[in-house]
Amino acid sequence: MLFEKPNGMIPRATRIVLLCCLLAVTSAHGQETPRKQVKLVHADAILFDKSIVDAQRLIGHVNLLYEGTTFLCDSAYLYANQDFDAFGYIRVNHPRGYSLTAGSMFFDKKTQTVLFRENVVMQDGEMTLESSQLTYDMRGETGRYTTGGKIVSRRNNNVLTSRRGTYSARDKVFYFRDEVVHTNPDYTVLCDTQHYRGHA
Repeated sequence: MLFEKPNGMIPRATRIVLLCCLLAVTSAHGQETPRKQVKLVHADAILFDKSIVDAQRLIGHVNLLYEGTTFLCDSAYLYANQDFDAFGYIRVNHPRGYSLTAGSMFFDKKTQTVLFRENVVMQDGEMTLESSQLTYDMRGETGRYTTGGKIVSRRNNNVLTSRRGTYSARDKVFYFRDEVVHTNPDYTVLCDTQHYRGHA
């Protein structure tokens, strides 16, 4: 409760405190971090028919942008929560320089993960990763496969295959597990686990 003077006016000191509080709240609100959004850059056609799918259907030369990463595909379903499925010839370009291609993919905005399927190829400099399926964490910049994968390093002619593997795009490091085969013109290594620096 505010103590008022007989004439009903709020004391000067109290008014100053209230003004400072108001300015602090306004400043904090103005500094809120904008919500990350999936941006539709282009599509030849945008359709919506809930009887087919409860999403915007993006058809032809689709270009989606999220946090600097570009997603290009032939068609896509963009849902209200900004998750999306993409189909056709998919190309993903990350601002750090690496890229991925696949036949289909699903982007989960809440977890910021992408599930790539069908002839997945990740290109990072002189390193190429191939797999039938790859789960990519956009926040950690890591790709993980569990259905078999292969990497080829053109710099030193190394080829590595394994049943499971993880690649850190930030550190350029692979972690291979299960049935690891490392081949080179000069040697072959068979093991259960191996760490490999992709650009070494």
